Amino acid sequence: MYRKKPQGWWKHLDFIITDQILLQLAFILAFMVRYNTTRLWELRYYSTDMVLVAVGALIDGALFDSYKDILRRGYFIEFEKAVRMILVDLLILTFSLYVLKTGATLSRLMTLYFSLGALCMVYLARCLRKYWLWHHRFPGGYSIRQLLIVADADKAPEVIRKIQENTYRDIQISGLIDSSGRMTAGDETSGTPVVTTLADAENYMTTRWIDEVLIACQAEDNPGVQKLLDLCSEMGITVHVCLPMPDSRYGTSVIEKFCGYRVITESMRIVSTGQLVAKRLIDIVGSVIGLAFTGIFTVIIGPIIFFTDPGPIFYSQIRIGENGRRFRIYKFRSMYKDADKRKKELMDRNQMQGLMFKMENDPRILGSGPDGTRHGIGWFIRKTSIDEFPQFLNVFLGQMSLVGTRPPTEGEFQQYEAHHRARLATKPGITGLWQVSGRSKITDFEKVVELDIEYINTWTVREDFKILLKTVRAVFAGDGAE
Repeated sequence: MYRKKPQGWWKHLDFIITDQILLQLAFILAFMVRYNTTRLWELRYYSTDMVLVAVGALIDGALFDSYKDILRRGYFIEFEKAVRMILVDLLILTFSLYVLKTGATLSRLMTLYFSLGALCMVYLARCLRKYWLWHHRFPGGYSIRQLLIVADADKAPEVIRKIQENTYRDIQISGLIDSSGRMTAGDETSGTPVVTTLADAENYMTTRWIDEVLIACQAEDNPGVQKLLDLCSEMGITVHVCLPMPDSRYGTSVIEKFCGYRVITESMRIVSTGQLVAKRLIDIVGSVIGLAFTGIFTVIIGPIIFFTDPGPIFYSQIRIGENGRRFRIYKFRSMYKDADKRKKELMDRNQMQGLMFKMENDPRILGSGPDGTRHGIGWFIRKTSIDEFPQFLNVFLGQMSLVGTRPPTEGEFQQYEAHHRARLATKPGITGLWQVSGRSKITDFEKVVELDIEYINTWTVREDFKILLKTVRAVFAGDGAE
């Protein structure tokens, strides 16, 4: 009988439940210490606060993957994770009390007691729990599972290394069978002995302690491996068969059911539904706030744009979005109405190497003068990034995200090479890694592509927050577009 390992949050359900219990206990103790009382029935006045504390911890787990690799990380990283969870709790609690206008009901001293108590209790409990798991749940001896590997001699060292890197003390490699037949019993590779051959596997396995067998080779083309699979079925030994996969440059893959087939799905970045929901919720909240500012800027900036160059206040253009989708992007107009036509005349002054256009002292910018050196309203709008605010409508509609890659124009897209296409694997954003990496100094389009792909490969909600904070700092520092 084989116990399937839980996946996702269920994998660390013990830590989640423990954290929730300790957070509630810390709240109760903070109440008792602050008011020097044991009248716990008065906690009913704080029931909403206690629920918010529980929700805050769950949000921290969803947004920041705070339970990922919890058994492998060290004490300092664990302390950092515990501190962040308490800070998220406090932020949610403070924001909710402000919105509900019930801030006066919660003592600041009690909040301090809760924060310190919860931090100490959660951190110590996690450390003790991990210590117990390592020394009692994964003790070796009778509880350990013996794993027999079947692999080709050339690939066996890689298979052994991967197993050692991705298991705890609950699995031990008992031996290796070389599916190619080049190695015989008594040989050794990467510290693992070859215990038998495919031909003699039945005699060996019948009287040995073997819990599971990992088939890490092409089984369908090897009669000996096929016979071994039948043998394991007859003996009742659990078998893990590695699915055949071509060499891939993708960093992530998942096995799933697709259109009625069991398939291996590969992508640049595979994320959970919870992470995407969190990103979309942040986009919606941010876009609503951004649209409010857009309305204010429309009233203030709109008339100035119109009187500088009579015409529409807003500029729209077809851009290329996620995976080649076309959408209409909106901006405050910072250039003269004929800017697109004049772009062809200025291509020889393009400072970018590649498929983007950028030039210093662009005469198409409103109020820039014939040589483009004057700093008029257009320059101000672009330097302060006010021209980007109407894009919050695109974010609200789901065509863009707050953070993403730069959406190319149709003309740029038509000139793309194969590797350029990878930057369209996510929604385009108002800001992104390129924008906060000194965009005014980057003159090579390939560098832009490199930064966009790096963003996609390393994306997390936490990284989005970092980019948003850097963007705000850059805007206030006047590091906008040229």
